[in-house]
Amino acid sequence: MKLPDVSPILELISLVLGSAGVKGRRPLSVLLCAPPDSGKTVWVMDRFSENEGVHRANMVTQIGLMRYLSKEDRHKKLHHIMIPDMNMLLSEGSSSGETITRSFMALNYDAVSNYHTLYLSQLHVDRPIIVGIATSITPGVLKKHRAKWVETGFLRRFLPISYAYTAEQAEGVRELCLRGLNIKPPPIPLDYEFWDQEITPRYNHTKTLLGVINGIVQNQDFRGESSMGITPAEMFHTLVLSHARQRRSPEADGSDVAALIRLSKYINYDMLPLPTLTSKALDE
Repeated sequence: MKLPDVSPILELISLVLGSAGVKGRRPLSVLLCAPPDSGKTVWVMDRFSENEGVHRANMVTQIGLMRYLSKEDRHKKLHHIMIPDMNMLLSEGSSSGETITRSFMALNYDAVSNYHTLYLSQLHVDRPIIVGIATSITPGVLKKHRAKWVETGFLRRFLPISYAYTAEQAEGVRELCLRGLNIKPPPIPLDYEFWDQEITPRYNHTKTLLGVINGIVQNQDFRGESSMGITPAEMFHTLVLSHARQRRSPEADGSDVAALIRLSKYINYDMLPLPTLTSKALDE
């Protein structure tokens, strides 16, 4: 049976979530785009939801999100909010969708230090709240909102990741489900022992890193939404440092740059097919 190998996507999500452990860096946010029934929730997102610094929420509102983060100083304990299916948020209507996307923009990049609305008239925190957002969307919904999100700057705050299945992989997944073998995969823990670490690139790798970052930015399918300013370069730099942290190294070197090059195939909205896993055991 031929099945999709989601390991490159899992590695990217792990680096995004682990970016919160790099001292002095904003936690990265990710918008994962893949077709319906491609395992975005069960095979990818939910595998990280049991980590203590990740809060999983199916549905959120602007007020509910701020109340949750401010109560009992939860914003000091969490580094990412995970919404496995952004389609559900947007289905509530254009006004609520616009409100929540503005909240995400503030939380994952600008930080929130106070908050005032009719229903939550006063919220002050002792330090600005900044958390990463990890969510997924289908290609059709992304296409519907893409132009507006480019205009508002929403997409520039998210690392774009996408993937698709080949025809053989899709057939393999369908057969797996029909045979009742679509077992929930095991959770993936983050390394919290090597956290809040200052990671720096080796001096002789700095120029190489910058050249690689510039090349990836120019070659990926950002279609203008991330081409302005330093946002994409900052994201890729943080990914490299996050990979070094994952190796428990205080220095980023050529191996971390090589990992970024290898994974950059999926850092876009090109919807490229995943590698294939062949399981003879399931064929029997």
